[in-house]
Amino acid sequence: MIQYHQDGRRYYYHDGLWYISVTEFIKNSLPTPPHLLKWYKENTAQYIDDVLDRTSRYGTLFHDHMETFAHQGYLDIQDMDQRLATHLAAGAQFFADYDIKPIGIEERVAHTSEETFPLNFAGTLDLFAEITYNGARRFAYIDYKTGNIQDTHKYQMMC
Repeated sequence: MIQYHQDGRRYYYHDGLWYISVTEFIKNSLPTPPHLLKWYKENTAQYIDDVLDRTSRYGTLFHDHMETFAHQGYLDIQDMDQRLATHLAAGAQFFADYDIKPIGIEERVAHTSEETFPLNFAGTLDLFAEITYNGARRFAYIDYKTGNIQDTHKYQMMC
C-alpha cells in the first residue's frame, strides 16, 4: 500500500484502488471542535504551523521509539528528554500491565467499500497485539497518543 500526499491531504493506493486516510475522513466528516476554533482565532498562522510541526515531530519520534520497544522489548531512556522518557516509560508500563504480545507493528490497513459502509479508507495501525484484559487473553488494536485524548479519537479507533 502506497501513501500519497497532495495539498496537505493523505491518501493511500493499493491494487488499483484509492483510499482516503482515516484522519482525512474524520477531519472532513466532523465539525472542527470548539476548542480548536478558539485556538485558531487566538494565535497567528505562523505560531499554529510551528506548534503543529513540533507536535507532529514529537509524535513521530515517540512512535518510532515505541516501535523499537515493541520489537526489542527494551529501550535506553537515560539520556532522553524528560517528557519523552516519561511517555516511553508509560508505554513500557502499559506493555507490562497488559502482558502485550505484538502481532503487527505500524501496519498499513484498509477498509474497501462494501454495502454496509461504502467508502474506501486506510491508515497505519500503531499496534495490533494479544493482551490480557480482565483476566482473559484478547486481541486489541492500540493507537498511541502523547497529547490530550479528544472526542474524535473514538471515531479514529472505530475506523
